[in-house]
Amino acid sequence: HVSGAGFVLRERDENPMTVLSLMPGLAKLGEIAKMFADRGEMDTLLDHIRRALSRHALGPDALAWICRERKKSSREVFTHEVGSAILSVVEQDSTDEGPRKTLRLQNLLMEDRELIADLLEDVDMNEVRNFARKLLQSPAFAELDRKSLMARVIKAHPDAQELVTGDATSRRETLVVSWDSLQKRKEEYEDLVNKRIPGNIKEIAIARSYGDLRENFEYKAAKQMQAVLNRRKVELEKDLDNAQGSDLTGADTSSVNIGTVVQLRHESASENYTILGAWDSDPDNRVVSYMSEIGQSLIGQKVGDTVEFRDLESEEERTYEIVEITAWK
Repeated sequence: HVSGAGFVLRERDENPMTVLSLMPGLAKLGEIAKMFADRGEMDTLLDHIRRALSRHALGPDALAWICRERKKSSREVFTHEVGSAILSVVEQDSTDEGPRKTLRLQNLLMEDRELIADLLEDVDMNEVRNFARKLLQSPAFAELDRKSLMARVIKAHPDAQELVTGDATSRRETLVVSWDSLQKRKEEYEDLVNKRIPGNIKEIAIARSYGDLRENFEYKAAKQMQAVLNRRKVELEKDLDNAQGSDLTGADTSSVNIGTVVQLRHESASENYTILGAWDSDPDNRVVSYMSEIGQSLIGQKVGDTVEFRDLESEEERTYEIVEITAWK
């Protein structure tokens, strides 16, 4: 038998990537992190965590360690993305069969009364709203727990109150979207309410007829899908209610706006980014939503200004100079 630390030390010498690939599932993360720190290789561990976080590949133990060590070892990777990852992992666990794997993580979220405020510190209001919506729509939390967590969100960001009280009707943020993307969302909604949800209701009825719901896998799977479909229906209804269609032409090019193409220079390299509507992202072609991190960094800037954001491919923080702004169409 080899202890967790012993395994890590052995594999670190023989095959260092094994340690990193198993990182999300190992329990003794504090011991592992100390080992990397003692060897002066903490940056290697943190780089792996960043990549795993961007791929939504971190497990509950890793996320809990990041939260506990947020003032010390993990402060460089403790971002709002950790909060989103926590909600996703907890929700997934709540729908999986077998014993719960995220109870300790949920307990940490409930008991550490400063955690949510720290997760949302210096975060753009759009990201706060995204986190709050995800929390409000999650079936993983009991109603009282959800209210308690939401109260902490509101304490840190009072504007989030609108998501609870419904006051957003007069203050809600309009989503500027292209006509094409708006049509696709409408088609998705129509398919959802006219085909997928009715089909799911039939599946539940058929599965229920098999009897013994406690051991009825088909019934449980159909009910889980029902929760997913209903949650998506709510999301689409909110999105469509807030959407404002546009052809995104004739943009003002005196500064970066929706519907502009921005030429940027980083060192000796030149890159173009196209800023389009809320649902028009195409990262492979460097087309970004105006609501994205890159979009928000660029909107309102002018030729000659410098901006900082993470490169789409390398995920490195870079400084760019705006060289030219032209209209998309």
